Amino acid sequence: MRSLVEIFIFKFTEYSQSQQVYYNTSVLNEFQTEKEEIQESVDFEKTLKKYDREPQPKITDVSLNVDLYPADRGFRATGIYKLQNRTDKPIKTICVQMYPSDDLHLTKLTFSKPGKLDTTYAERFGFRRYALAQPLQPGDSLQLDFAENRTPRGFSAGGASSSIVPNGTFIDQQLFPTLGYDDSYEL
Repeated sequence: MRSLVEIFIFKFTEYSQSQQVYYNTSVLNEFQTEKEEIQESVDFEKTLKKYDREPQPKITDVSLNVDLYPADRGFRATGIYKLQNRTDKPIKTICVQMYPSDDLHLTKLTFSKPGKLDTTYAERFGFRRYALAQPLQPGDSLQLDFAENRTPRGFSAGGASSSIVPNGTFIDQQLFPTLGYDDSYEL
């Protein structure tokens, strides 16, 4: 009789743990197979590679304010980029790339010069295009203001993010907007 109770407890515990893993990897976070990840990279390249050669301004100055929440593995950030056209051609459109992630949310993206923001590819690829009303001439500058937050939910199939944890933090540029087409997302 005792062994049946032990087996039941073991099986119930096993079932409960598997349900917890499923909930975190497939409900709270989107699960992608390796084949789906490869297809996502292929789609990224096929859709956005055409913007690879567009001249982009350079980031010449950065100001960041970051509030860390290690217990939640999250953060809130506001930032200002000073951008300058260091090419010999006018820049008509600025491409802004954010790492595509379910738990990283860009809440503000504004430029100091008028224009129109195209977010057609923002949700799927984290890619936005800002068409300036007047091209940015060589040597001219403008400012980009942004705000974002990261609020992880559970853990993904790849494991919980360890870039922000109670005993240490590692934040790199991948968590903040970058300019231009980023070929590191290609296959």
